[in-house]
Amino acid sequence: MTHTPSTVNDNHQCVPPILQPQLPEFRELIKRAPSGIGLISGKRMTGSDEWDEIITVAVSTEFVADLVRWGGMDAAMPEEAMRRAAFMNLLARHPDARLRTAAATEPNLTAESVTLLADDASHDVKNNLSLNAQAVGLMSFDQAVAFASEDGQLIENTMESMTQAANNAYHNPLRQKSEAATVEEFERSVAFDEQYQALAEKARKLIEHFYEHPDLSVRQEARILQDRLEKFSDEVPKRRHPFTRRRRSASEFGLDLYGRPQDYVYALVFLEEVEGDLRAAGSTPKLMIPVDGLEGVARDLPINGDTEPFVVRMAYHPARAVRSEVARRDALPTDAVKALCADSTYDVRQALLANEDVLADLSDKEILNIIKADPGLLSESFGFGCASSRISRLLRQTYGDSKDPYILETISCLE
Repeated sequence: MTHTPSTVNDNHQCVPPILQPQLPEFRELIKRAPSGIGLISGKRMTGSDEWDEIITVAVSTEFVADLVRWGGMDAAMPEEAMRRAAFMNLLARHPDARLRTAAATEPNLTAESVTLLADDASHDVKNNLSLNAQAVGLMSFDQAVAFASEDGQLIENTMESMTQAANNAYHNPLRQKSEAATVEEFERSVAFDEQYQALAEKARKLIEHFYEHPDLSVRQEARILQDRLEKFSDEVPKRRHPFTRRRRSASEFGLDLYGRPQDYVYALVFLEEVEGDLRAAGSTPKLMIPVDGLEGVARDLPINGDTEPFVVRMAYHPARAVRSEVARRDALPTDAVKALCADSTYDVRQALLANEDVLADLSDKEILNIIKADPGLLSESFGFGCASSRISRLLRQTYGDSKDPYILETISCLE
């Protein structure tokens, strides 16, 4: 069935209920979904924003915060950065400080979001914002001083972030122009150079403002940053991250970060309640979860009946890393176990054999079908002993007469 998310009230279009505590919809929503955010999965329809075969589940604040921070969504690619920024700028207005704290790390916050977060009562929110060079770069000098002055650590972070923002602008390739520059190239270079000059001036003024601060640590940081600001190198700093490198490569080869057209994809969405059902709030952005972020989803989804459809769906996921994480879960649904037991991938089989909860429910034949007489798998799974007397007995009976010394050595460890 195709589901088109309903729209919210015209007076509040594009604003999900969780951000409107004055509405009765807010009170009803938080009874079922305290974070106001859900996980959805479905298949994208060609040439449309609609999804088919959608399943939805409300998720906790902790789940969202962890996924946003560590779920592989580094916004390395422009198309992903735009999607993420739309979602994160709404998250910056969330009533829960933990999610505003997560939003404060977003590099593409709007100036309005930066202003809201800078005035937040939560130190965690402010601390994350002070470490966000792009966000700090949007602040005026007066705003940055007012934001940082209450705390020495915020002062140091804000000075460093403003200096880093200037450094990033200095090394921006678009600031450079060729000897035979076109008018467009020249104007673009001038605009980016003006941006750099403005950021550098704010950094200099900030450092000067806090140069004689009573806190020795702040004074020391001011002098370090002053020296750095005066000695910008022409060498662009090389900062590498495994996810960034992998996903840039995928994009360069024309690979979709979220899966193939026939694959189920996943996203975080703001929720609304319609006729008793939780659905994606209409006209609000989705935060798509790349395949490399689904490992965290498979690992951290709570164990309950509402999440079972997701667990079963991920047990069939094309990515072996996702299936392996599913295989490590406790209380796996029967359909998920069935799919994983038929999986020939070594990592999945190893994860199943390490899952005592799964092994307890499998027949002897099913366990042996997973092992497939693989000496290395047998050793990795049971080479340090086996907690189950039943499985120890099964392995001794099956492999006790093996001609492979490797297998016999493993079996001897069971006794």
